[in-house]
Amino acid sequence: MSIKDKLISNATYLSLNWFFNTLLFMLFWILLGKTLLPDSYGIVAVSLQTVTLLSALSLVGLGTTVNKLIPELIERKQKNKTYGLILFSLKVTLISSLVISGGLIVFSTQLSNILNLIPDVIWLVAASTIIMAFASILGFVYYGFQNMKKVFLTNLYGELSMIAFVLLFIHLGLDYLGAIIAFTLAYLIIFLTRIERGMFKVSKKETIDKKLIFKYSIPAFVVVFFSVILNKSHFIILSSMKGVELTGLFAVAMKIASVVLIIPIIFSTALFPITSGLSVDKNSKSKQSYLISLVFRYSIFTVLPLALFMIVFSKYLILLFSTEAYLAAVSFLPFLVLGSVFLGLATPLLSSLYAIGKPKKYRDSHVISALVYIISAVILTYYFSAEGLAISYLLSSASLLAITSLFIKKYLTIRLPKKSIGKVLIAIATSFLFLFFTKPLTPNLWVAGIFVIIASLIYFSVLLKLNFYVEEDLKVLDFVVEKTPVFKRQINQFRNYLSKFITKSYIEI
Repeated sequence: MSIKDKLISNATYLSLNWFFNTLLFMLFWILLGKTLLPDSYGIVAVSLQTVTLLSALSLVGLGTTVNKLIPELIERKQKNKTYGLILFSLKVTLISSLVISGGLIVFSTQLSNILNLIPDVIWLVAASTIIMAFASILGFVYYGFQNMKKVFLTNLYGELSMIAFVLLFIHLGLDYLGAIIAFTLAYLIIFLTRIERGMFKVSKKETIDKKLIFKYSIPAFVVVFFSVILNKSHFIILSSMKGVELTGLFAVAMKIASVVLIIPIIFSTALFPITSGLSVDKNSKSKQSYLISLVFRYSIFTVLPLALFMIVFSKYLILLFSTEAYLAAVSFLPFLVLGSVFLGLATPLLSSLYAIGKPKKYRDSHVISALVYIISAVILTYYFSAEGLAISYLLSSASLLAITSLFIKKYLTIRLPKKSIGKVLIAIATSFLFLFFTKPLTPNLWVAGIFVIIASLIYFSVLLKLNFYVEEDLKVLDFVVEKTPVFKRQINQFRNYLSKFITKSYIEI
């Protein structure tokens, strides 16, 4: 399979993974938004964000390291070193997650006062941290092997069970405790379905290159530490400074804004092991530059129009996710959406820094943006509450994009798709004019949905007239037709129609 086809294959399974992940977690949070009061919703948000933060720290940087080194070891046909790396990572994850969870239990009373949570919730957070850490490290292993199908299916099993459990526990009246337990059980299922006996077998003893592991894991751990501050501490900061009710409002807005990140993360994750594998060949810089620019183009193509629609119809999106009790979140949702745009565009550039063997620059990017965030977050939250925290998120995301762009250009000749960006901006402006004049005529969510569909058709049509689409877009559709069980004929018809407007290749690179 060619590199382009492998990228498309990875992206397709990851697209399915993120589609169902987004859909089912959206359903999870909608169920909570429709059944829980803002304070209970805030408790769930703080608890699950704490689990995500601590489980990420439990990997001590080995998740990204495994994802980076496995493709290289496979390219060098070093099977025993590959499985030795996996076993080493599992042992370290076990020790670190037990230490962190033990600390939570020992200091549960103090933490419950700081986070406005009862001790029982802290105990649940401790158990969830261990389970999620193991599910995560095994997920990174499959990313390294580029077995995206396994990642997709195991996540799907867990997420479907999470919905079933939360429906049951809501029916039983367990309130926020039911939601946290459902989340914990879901990740237990993900962990169990990712275990394969073969990954623990090493045919002979082989020395693990710990120096190489530490070269990547130490900067990665620093990155994880600062990135979780940047991306996983919003609810914790707001809960400790302003209470769980306002945190519930902010959590709803943050869940909506995070949808913007889906496509950039899909393509960035799909690209990472390929770029890592190419780094074995010193003459592959042009290929790496090409793929990074191509992914950045797709990110621009999807992120900007999505952000526009979300800002214009923010009120209806909040009502879709929750109830009228959460409408105050309209005031800070636009800042979060714009922040997610910058973060989404930075993601493929950031992961590529690590993939091409520049872990220290990868680390520095996170450290600088996290410092911008933590300093501004504390000050702005104190004076401007949730709006201040949202502005802080926007500032730190913008700084991350700027810093990462400067670093990546030092090592690769990446020509950003200026023509494509210009065409996207023209198409967005046209769609915005339509939404601007029709918004006063929008009485409810259903009509808003119809206008968004029309605006989307305008967006795609304008890009069609501007010759935006390229040969690589046809390859994506070909792969989708090959893998999808439904709508093959309709997708093929669209593909054939689109081919009439295709330029020869992605000629900007």
